[in-house]
Amino acid sequence: MEQRTSVLRKLSAQLMRTQDDERRRMARELHDGLGQSLAAAQINLGLLSSNGIADPGCLVEARRLLGQAVSDIRTLSYLLHPPLLEEAGFYSAARWYIDGFSRRSNLKVSLELPERMSRMADVVELTLFRVLQEGLLNAHRHSGSSRVDVRVENGNSRITMRLRDYGKGLSKSLLDRFHQTGSAAGVGLAGMRERVIELGGQFEVQSDPSGTALTIVLPVSEDKGARTNRGGNQTLESP
Repeated sequence: MEQRTSVLRKLSAQLMRTQDDERRRMARELHDGLGQSLAAAQINLGLLSSNGIADPGCLVEARRLLGQAVSDIRTLSYLLHPPLLEEAGFYSAARWYIDGFSRRSNLKVSLELPERMSRMADVVELTLFRVLQEGLLNAHRHSGSSRVDVRVENGNSRITMRLRDYGKGLSKSLLDRFHQTGSAAGVGLAGMRERVIELGGQFEVQSDPSGTALTIVLPVSEDKGARTNRGGNQTLESP
């Protein structure tokens, strides 16, 4: 039984790595391919409009639709695999994602980061980001909470991230089954847990009628040559 569980976890981890690679490829194709074509079409429509060619009203509407398409594709490609994650690390990507997520969802999200946060291994930063994404999506879709608190702490060669909402919480029976089987609470939680366990980390979910708290702990080793980010507390919410 233990051997079968180990094999299944390895397959699950391999599947998630494959999904991450595919997301990265799709994001680049959306941004560099379709996104560039739409942007070029938008420019050409602008030139036609300025030269007084065709129906001005139709051109204005066409430009508006193209502008929205360009914006949607840019957002989608960044959500699939944000360039900031590779270029600047989890610290900057988390702030960027929470800012946009708050505006799109009208969910108030407070973010607390360490004063100093060094770059970590790519797989650690990716896992932190995916758990942040999935955790906030779950809170928005299922909790009924109007706000979520996100807190990140580092020290003693590990990093801890906690997401806390104030919604209706998970039922005790569902939470018990998740702790026993890992699959009763849906694919999202199961996928997050597998990512964390694959890195030798800890994954914990606590829930009651006052809300749900998701906590992960990951072992890390700082890259001494990497630039250190300066963090702090901030609240990012929709205007």
